[in-house]
Amino acid sequence: IIDSALKPWSSIVTINLTRSLTYCNTNGAIAAKRIIHEGIANAYRHGRATECDVDINSTASHITIRIADNGATHSGEATPGLGSAILNSICGDEWNLGINANGGHVLHAEISQVIAE
Repeated sequence: IIDSALKPWSSIVTINLTRSLTYCNTNGAIAAKRIIHEGIANAYRHGRATECDVDINSTASHITIRIADNGATHSGEATPGLGSAILNSICGDEWNLGINANGGHVLHAEISQVIAE
């Protein structure tokens, strides 16, 4: 399920995937897929990223996703759009977007496995 989020972007963006999934239920995997797809899409569409590092880790209680890209950095306030709405619906307040030290952005998102069941 999670790998299918990467396929549409694999010919456009170099994706470096690191995963450590000790537990991930089906609903959690579907939610993670949506977050990963949206994170890569935004990195490409808004920052013209050519590379994304995607790290996904899980415990029995949470799935944590980190997507770092090399796209253009936008330092100003952005108007929340569909991507923010998707992240809010899946993660609530458990996500943020920061500036990557090497350029681009870093998305951190956390999914509760309890909610995802």
